[in-house]
Amino acid sequence: MQKITLLILLVLSSICLNAQAKLDSLFTVWEDKTQVDSIRASAYVDYIWDGFLFNKPDSAFILAKELVAFARKKQSPGIEADAYHLKGVSLYLRSNYPQAQNYYQKSLKLREESGDKKGIASLLHNIGGIYLFQGNYPKALGYYGRSLKISEEIGSKKGIAVSLNNIGVIYNKQGNYPKALDYYGRSLKISEEIGDKFGISRSLNNIGIIYRKQGNYPKALDYYGRSLKISEETGDKFGISRSLNNIGVIYQEQGNFPKA
Repeated sequence: MQKITLLILLVLSSICLNAQAKLDSLFTVWEDKTQVDSIRASAYVDYIWDGFLFNKPDSAFILAKELVAFARKKQSPGIEADAYHLKGVSLYLRSNYPQAQNYYQKSLKLREESGDKKGIASLLHNIGGIYLFQGNYPKALGYYGRSLKISEEIGSKKGIAVSLNNIGVIYNKQGNYPKALDYYGRSLKISEEIGDKFGISRSLNNIGIIYRKQGNYPKALDYYGRSLKISEETGDKFGISRSLNNIGVIYQEQGNFPKA
């Protein structure tokens, strides 16, 4: 057990070093005023998203304010929409759903005015996520359905896979496991087609959840294990933690407590 723990720590340490190097590179691009504005802004969006949004959402919100000021100075509605999106996600992660909805709608309006269908689909998806978390499944399904339709129109396979996955989440929460498995499976197939390892890992994990709920532990462990392997390959710390936790839940439910 000690060897396994040490291995996990070494893997996570390596991931952290690589992630920090990437963040430093993104910030350097943002600070470089010789770069094109759109490239600088794109780097800063990634810097905020990857470095702060999910572990320091309050800091991400403050940094996004700087991006709003930059967008207005450069008169760029697209960059402003990105900044509002970041603010919305930051508020969502802190459970401030009314304000998150407000910023999502601001971003959505700018996307609609510019005809950015990919951005519209993403925001419809996020708004659906708020309704999902609040337990308003009909509204969530409506927004996910609209997002799915736009993704299909523009041929965004990644967008299609994300929408199918989240529709599966709704059916899972409603206890409709056959439908949940159907949507998760369709999402998995598309993610595999486009080589989206994060999407593959997500779908494998969600399918594992269904089998665990049905009491099929061997199948659940198989899917969790496959999800864990991909997360380790891609350096997805959240995915690694998720899979290890879900595997632990199965052992707990089986009354299997390994010695330290």
